Amino acid sequence: MNVVWQEIEDRYGDDQPFKKYDGFDDAIVAITEGVNECRLAYDIEKMIEIFMSDNDCSYLDASEYVNFNIVNAYIGKDTPIFLNFLKIND
Repeated sequence: MNVVWQEIEDRYGDDQPFKKYDGFDDAIVAITEGVNECRLAYDIEKMIEIFMSDNDCSYLDASEYVNFNIVNAYIGKDTPIFLNFLKIND
């Protein structure tokens, strides 16, 4: 079992309400919680890196795939959240 899913099971039990994308567990960076909802949050750049590695493709091809087919896809009210982290200089 993936370390991420082990922690999710530890916190939320076996019956997780989360919608997830297979193959991208290592890109999960947080769980958001609100009134009557919990959603997974993914790091978009990490998803692109995973896709590049798994499919032996360029950054551009992976970015287009992830953004078009995953980030912009609505899979219901529990659709995961996708994060672009800011690179803030000290």
